[in-house]
Amino acid sequence: MQLVTKKSEPTGSTVNENIFLVEIRDWCLGLIDDAQERENWHLTCVERESITESLGVDQDALAATWLYSSLESQYSSLSRIQRKFGNDLTNLVRGIKRMDWITHQSNDNAAESSDNFRKMLIAMIDDVRVVLVRLSCQLQQLRVAKIIM
Repeated sequence: MQLVTKKSEPTGSTVNENIFLVEIRDWCLGLIDDAQERENWHLTCVERESITESLGVDQDALAATWLYSSLESQYSSLSRIQRKFGNDLTNLVRGIKRMDWITHQSNDNAAESSDNFRKMLIAMIDDVRVVLVRLSCQLQQLRVAKIIM
């Protein structure tokens, strides 16, 4: 059984965009065998997508939110995403992953911290959607941490 999230169509949205996002969601959810794990992961992704959507991004950024989440959770890989969805989405996900790497680097000294900041800016300049999706994921994680505490 595959879960499909019905979303209200934002102004200017087309049926093809909704079909595309449904295909992305179904593919990502199909990667997970355990029903409870799939349901929990689905709720995480829906919240991330909602945050990303509130930033006024396009459908590719919304799709990248799901695909990055599948990569982050190790349900998928960049090569698998590229084979299924092509270079454009893969490049978005790769950029988000690159920001993930920068975020997790240690800040032992000022030079390293400065270099990490520079790399993050380069990633942001390349495609601002990368930063918006990454921030959405971080915000979702902070909300979960707040609930747990």
